[in-house]
Amino acid sequence: KGSFAGISAGAGVLGLLLLSLGTPDACGMSSNDLIGPEGGTLRSDDGLFTLDIPEGALSEDVEMSIHDIDCELDGEAGCYEVRPVGIAFSEPAVASYEATELMSMESVSIVALGTNGWWPLADADLDREEEVITASVMYLSSFSVRAQ
Repeated sequence: KGSFAGISAGAGVLGLLLLSLGTPDACGMSSNDLIGPEGGTLRSDDGLFTLDIPEGALSEDVEMSIHDIDCELDGEAGCYEVRPVGIAFSEPAVASYEATELMSMESVSIVALGTNGWWPLADADLDREEEVITASVMYLSSFSVRAQ
């Protein structure tokens, strides 16, 4: 009886651990983060894309996740969908992409998927020294980088 209880407890802990890691999707594993009025940061599994959500941008807790997607943009960097798509912020969040491989390009911008296709975010800023591009985001969508 004692060993059975220990095995059952161990299986329960393992189950909770697996649930906390997230569920697999079509592109591999993903994890979910609960972000609320205090703000927070999401980072893609490859570490290249980050979304910083400031304090006060959300009025309630929202479970969010970043997923690598195939966005079919020729010659672009990785594409990421931040879920749940469409959640709006009352304060702009900041999307950042570590664009090391794109620094030799003349023009680099972050693009978002809207109802009429992909469009560049207006205030994109390329820091060639830090090799990072940043831009303001007002709602969750799919994001990528366009380089020319």
